[in-house]
Amino acid sequence: MIKYSYAICRCLKVLLQVLKRGYFRPSAKKILNIGNNKKCYILGNGPSLLNEFLILEDTLAREQTFVVNNFAKSEHYSKIKPAFYVLLDPIFFDDRAILDNGFEVNARAIIDIILQKTTWPLKIVVASEGCEFLKNRFKTNPNISVYGFNTFSLDTDTKLDYLFYSRFYAAPHIQNVIVGTIFLAVNLGFKEINVLGFDHSWTEELKVNAKNEVCLISKHFYDEGVKYELAPFYKLYGGVYKMHEALFIYAKMFYGYHVLNRYARYKSVKIYNCTAGSYVDAFERKLL
Repeated sequence: MIKYSYAICRCLKVLLQVLKRGYFRPSAKKILNIGNNKKCYILGNGPSLLNEFLILEDTLAREQTFVVNNFAKSEHYSKIKPAFYVLLDPIFFDDRAILDNGFEVNARAIIDIILQKTTWPLKIVVASEGCEFLKNRFKTNPNISVYGFNTFSLDTDTKLDYLFYSRFYAAPHIQNVIVGTIFLAVNLGFKEINVLGFDHSWTEELKVNAKNEVCLISKHFYDEGVKYELAPFYKLYGGVYKMHEALFIYAKMFYGYHVLNRYARYKSVKIYNCTAGSYVDAFERKLL
């Protein structure tokens, strides 16, 4: 009886969230199983990706590759011609986030770069709430199609939750775009997922300045020639993180990878962390 009550409560929770947000038909369901049991590569934007390009760039151009966030700033975007581009952060589609968060003021410029550079078929996958906005932004480029999935988190890890995950009605806690991208790749039917540029070493870069503001040096592979400076670690809609808040969101992110790995095993998917020195401890390591 208790099990049935729990299941009913979980179903009602998902239904209420779907009713509240209005995303009954996540459009990413249209591309379920597109991976066809093959392998794929997911590119984070960590500094290590430059070295990994030296080994794998030709391979990445031939395989099914996912890129995220500001990747299109790089010359590698047009060389690799990725099949998927994932934009889950509200800074790409929510005006409040753009106006209040000076740390990512160039997010809308990235949309224009993608629009101009993309001359091959590209599937852009976003949080459902940003789907219509980005469809309108990309409608002038016939090479680009946009899909959305629900990022509502159940914050648990049961087989009942996996049922909702597998249809994109809910997701594991997505604290970071790579969490969401791995989740997406699992649902799209890829059986081997290789993650590159997966440093996640931000804890080394956290500092506190004389104003007691938590600051961060955010390093990316495409920052060639950029002089790194400490900058306040802004929240999405304004304000600066306290140290305990910053460490808490990092902890949720690293835990999210362990949840993902359990979900992947349930779906008979293998995830490999291909980045030497990565701080992520959830996935099996693979040397390039």
